[in-house]
Amino acid sequence: MFLAEVAAGPVYRLLGRRGLEVDTMPVDVPCLAGDLAFFCHTGSHALTDPDWRVFLDYADSRLK
Repeated sequence: MFLAEVAAGPVYRLLGRRGLEVDTMPVDVPCLAGDLAFFCHTGSHALTDPDWRVFLDYADSRLK
C-alpha cells in the first residue's frame, strides 16, 4: 500500500494536489500532510488500536 501511494505522488502533483509527501515508509508515525494518508503501526489490530484516532484526525482535517 505504501509503495502504491508513493508511486501515485507524481500523478497527484500533476493534478495540482499533494501526494504522500514521504518516500521512506514510516512506522508508528502517521503521514497526514498530503492528499494521501498512510499509517502503519506496530502491535495488534484491535478496536482499541490507534488506527481510529489517526483515521478521525485525517477525516477532521479534510471534512472541517
